[in-house]
Amino acid sequence: MMKKIILMFCFFASLAINAQVNTFDDSKVNGATGAGANDQTWETATNWSLGVVPTAAHDVVIAEGKLAKIKSTGAVANSITANGTAKVQINAEKDLTVTTDLTYGTNNNIFFVTSTGKNMGTLIFGGTASNSNTSAKIRLPANNKWHLISAPFKQARIDNFIADGTTILTNGTKYSMATYNDGNATGAKYTYFTTAIDGQTDKMEKGQGYSLSLNNTADPTQPDMQFKGKFNEGDVFSPTLVHAGNGFVLLGNPFTAYVYANENADATKNLLTVNSGKLEENTIWLWDGANEAWITKNQSDAAFHIAPGQGYFVKVKSDVTGAFRTNNDMQTHLGTDKFLKTSSNRFEIGLNISSNKLKAKTSIRFVDNKTTGFDNGYDSSMFDGYGADFAVYTKLVDNSNVNKLAIQSLPNSEFENTVIPVGVNAEVDSEITFSANVLNLPTGYKVYLEDRLNNTITRIDELNSEYKTKVSTSNTDGRFFLHAKTSSVLSTETDILNSVNIFKVNNTNLKITGLQQGKAAVSLFTILGKNVMNSTFEASNSNTISLPSLATGVYIVKLETEKGNLNKKIIIE
Repeated sequence: MMKKIILMFCFFASLAINAQVNTFDDSKVNGATGAGANDQTWETATNWSLGVVPTAAHDVVIAEGKLAKIKSTGAVANSITANGTAKVQINAEKDLTVTTDLTYGTNNNIFFVTSTGKNMGTLIFGGTASNSNTSAKIRLPANNKWHLISAPFKQARIDNFIADGTTILTNGTKYSMATYNDGNATGAKYTYFTTAIDGQTDKMEKGQGYSLSLNNTADPTQPDMQFKGKFNEGDVFSPTLVHAGNGFVLLGNPFTAYVYANENADATKNLLTVNSGKLEENTIWLWDGANEAWITKNQSDAAFHIAPGQGYFVKVKSDVTGAFRTNNDMQTHLGTDKFLKTSSNRFEIGLNISSNKLKAKTSIRFVDNKTTGFDNGYDSSMFDGYGADFAVYTKLVDNSNVNKLAIQSLPNSEFENTVIPVGVNAEVDSEITFSANVLNLPTGYKVYLEDRLNNTITRIDELNSEYKTKVSTSNTDGRFFLHAKTSSVLSTETDILNSVNIFKVNNTNLKITGLQQGKAAVSLFTILGKNVMNSTFEASNSNTISLPSLATGVYIVKLETEKGNLNKKIIIE
């Protein structure tokens, strides 16, 4: 009797499973013969055999020759089978989540289309996908500009990419599409694909990024890019990481969905956290092609995501081994980054400079439990894979290293005593304009920019406030400083001495930056107190002092100025 009950249970359970098949056929009404909607719409309930739009409990079947278009967000299924020439189309900025498998026959059974001004739609699935190719059409934020891109599929052929839906530029035998090698000389770090592409062997590596410029002016309704390939299943590993040059590597999102990039997007399942052991800095650098500027992101940013088809740079350690990984569980439909704006309630200073049509910016953030030294993941250097002729940056408040920072995170306290060194790269004798976007300024505080060359202090947190000046050198270290104060009166002696930087350039030269103009003297003593050098000079924001021939060892530098004295230890090697 028990055996019969078990058999009956299995029979009905099988019926229940079969009953969850939900077939799309828009020529029928609820699967029955009749005049259907013929509207190709996934969200029309009567287009389905069960009379309901699929849920996560349904095994979806698309009938032979039918096209189901996903026109709204939130489409779901347990599995999808597209019979023969049946197709599923995911419209721009719409999404589909499939719990298990994708099964389809001919090429392009499941594909993504584009729309002017909109992002690619997204697909996340939890099982396997059949081996046929699919395609994704994507529009870029700006035409005839350089972008960083990546294939959202595996086995995407470069010849197909160049031929399909793009107007790629050529220069002789070279296409405007390139890989990046930081080990190459400046000006030669990008290697451009040539017209001698082998269609069978030249494929876009999964997880790798590429530089690309397109000039799609003939028909702006057509996609800028079209990828063809196979869906990536499970975790994706980039090509083996190699440290070369400054250590920058160009990578990309290998999935048809956004991926969590930092811990504010997901506490653990994000690119920076998972790969932190391989990174010199827990930072991602993106290229904003529309504005032709680098965008620096790290763990102190609000949640951000890498879009499908987007490339980005990371900086790897000198002893890096293995590959960069983008895990399957990092995928999300919720990205809003549009191939490249976020907010928070922390005190933050966005410092901008401009000169003619050039613009650059740096960010200073006041974050709980951060230090005035280098906090990896919260302090980020400028992208220096190749030279930045026009840039603004800050130096660490504690002067512990020489990094030029695009983002500096500082303690969320003691603002009065924090003096932030600011540097500028600009053309010699050009005029630059400083301005600032100051968020969540603490009550009673004001933000000032100090120019020690011109002996000026300018408030820059007010609406439309700015400071214009000329730069006489291409590098301005020791000239500009930021202050957050409760009054317009700066404690000059304390502020200047706190921000003066004394460091050894080499065994024969000492550099002192951050001084105001005036008389100064510098002396050098051995660790036992013997005086081995004395020198006087007329101070400026940057001063180089020649050192005598010295034995290897530790020395004390004593600096005397009109504002006070300062001692600093140096090592002669």
